[in-house]
Amino acid sequence: MAWIRADVTNKFSRISVNEISTFEDILNRHLNKGEATSNINLNFDEVYNNSIYTSYESILGLLKYLKYYNQKVDIVLFTGHAGNGHRAPTRAVAKKITEKTDKNIIIIDILSLFSNVIAKCNDKAWVLMSRSKPGQFIWNKLIRGEINPEKSAFDIAPLFKILYTDRLKKLMRVLSPKVVLSTYPYSNAILSKIADDTSSIKFAGVIVTDTEMLGFAMSSYGNVNNLHYFVASETSWNNGLKVYPYLKDSKGPIYIGTNPCFFDGEVDCSKTIKDTVLFVPGSAEGLGMGIKALPKLAQFCKDNKKKLICISGIGKPYKFAKKIHSKYKKTMSLFSYVASEDLKKLISSCEVIISKAGGNMSSEFVSKSGCKIFFASIKGQETDNAEYYANLGIATNVGNDLDHLFGAIINKPYTPSIYKKGIITKSAVDIVTDTILPYLN
Repeated sequence: MAWIRADVTNKFSRISVNEISTFEDILNRHLNKGEATSNINLNFDEVYNNSIYTSYESILGLLKYLKYYNQKVDIVLFTGHAGNGHRAPTRAVAKKITEKTDKNIIIIDILSLFSNVIAKCNDKAWVLMSRSKPGQFIWNKLIRGEINPEKSAFDIAPLFKILYTDRLKKLMRVLSPKVVLSTYPYSNAILSKIADDTSSIKFAGVIVTDTEMLGFAMSSYGNVNNLHYFVASETSWNNGLKVYPYLKDSKGPIYIGTNPCFFDGEVDCSKTIKDTVLFVPGSAEGLGMGIKALPKLAQFCKDNKKKLICISGIGKPYKFAKKIHSKYKKTMSLFSYVASEDLKKLISSCEVIISKAGGNMSSEFVSKSGCKIFFASIKGQETDNAEYYANLGIATNVGNDLDHLFGAIINKPYTPSIYKKGIITKSAVDIVTDTILPYLN
């Protein structure tokens, strides 16, 4: 058994030990559509909130489950919710680990474990900021900080000491994992202390889920000598040192080229369909402002006899996109969300692909050779991602310029994938997994 599901174990907190035996049938039966079990290698692409421990009740269920079935946890992955950019790489790493080892893995949303109310407010705040220029300004100036060799950003890491509660400290000692990884700023900030206080930990690492480290590599304790950092490049590491000078005391960077994701190799484009345009203006949560261009893009595709496929993200963006779709049904197909396996098919099949440069989406896009365009990226780490990949020559970045976007759709500028360009020979998710495997024995 490699994957211990939260949506199974949280039920254990509400039943007596005598009743737990009835769950053996659940755990051993075949996986039906829409069902989740803990001892079957699941399609992790479809796993979302229910695969992650997001409440203290679910943790109590986990502990009861581990005791009853005499199981132990080998790897703890800390993540959080802001769009899908932190959870998706965590799940990609978990999936890859299950392919290479039989060790047990759990994923914990550290902010939700602290307080579900605060976690939801935090998520809503990020949604609001990402959908407005004033919000993006506040994020970049007051929290994230701009790269400036003469000045360090405002380091908010000390605020997150509050997350390292006695409850979390005791939980980690009970779980006693050998490896801990974090993909989220809030858990990054306290990971060094978690590793210090949990004697079983042999490897502790931070996975920076964008190409720049601003806002993502912080430590509330300023002492990171027990941490490894998985980062995109030497340049991003050096920029991170300007903001967080104490990173120089860490165990050092491990360069992975891009963000860990479900796309772990060159995307097969042998069956590309002519005159198809894939538009992904937002994340799974529909973050960003690119969706506003959809009416003009749909009309442009109609005028130029292109087939438009839009994945809008959930919530408000999807409601807006549905109105546009009702006017362009012959030109446009619309989805609110697709699993990564289906996204691979769309990316490989479409002649032109357009997206904002979120940490997850950008790393998926650059695994394809062909015409891939970054448009309307959120100012900050996403515009950094777009610039990074454009400078490497593996994507085209048109900023927020619709005319440049339409010109690129017509001209279809070709860029090689990150693999064909020779920037990486092994995927980021494989690098992370292969690094930690020796510590699991």
